[in-house]
Amino acid sequence: VDMRLTDLLDRYCLENELSKDYAYQLSYAVKRFHRFLGSIADVDEITEERLNQWLLHEQELQEINDRGRRNVRASLLTLLRYAESGLRMDRVRRVKVAPKPPEAWDVDQLGAVAEAAKRLEGTMKNGLTRAEYFS
Repeated sequence: VDMRLTDLLDRYCLENELSKDYAYQLSYAVKRFHRFLGSIADVDEITEERLNQWLLHEQELQEINDRGRRNVRASLLTLLRYAESGLRMDRVRRVKVAPKPPEAWDVDQLGAVAEAAKRLEGTMKNGLTRAEYFS
C-alpha cells in the first residue's frame, strides 16, 4: 500500500462512521507511533518487527497504562487491517492487561447499609415495614 499512515487514517475516518472519541483514539495511536519513529510512516514500510519495537518502547516508557497500550495497539492494527497491509497480526506482541478490580463496598460498608435499613420508617404497599423489606 503506497500511502502514508496519516492518509490512511484520513481515508478510514472518511469511509467509516465513527464517534469523535474513536476517531481521536485512532489519531492518538498514529501520533504515538510517529513519535516513536521520529517521522511519518508509509504503510508499506510498517513491519511486525517495527510494531513490536514500538509496543516494547511504549511499555518501557510507561507514559500510558497497560489498557492504554492495548488500545493504541488495537487502533493501529485496525488501520493496518483496513489497508490490507499483509502484516501477520498474530506476530504483533500482545499487551497483557490486569483485570480491573471490581468497585464494591467492603464488609464494614455493607454492615452500615444493613444497619441503616433496619431504621427505615414507613410501610411498603405489601404491608411489610420498610425496615423488614430492606433488611
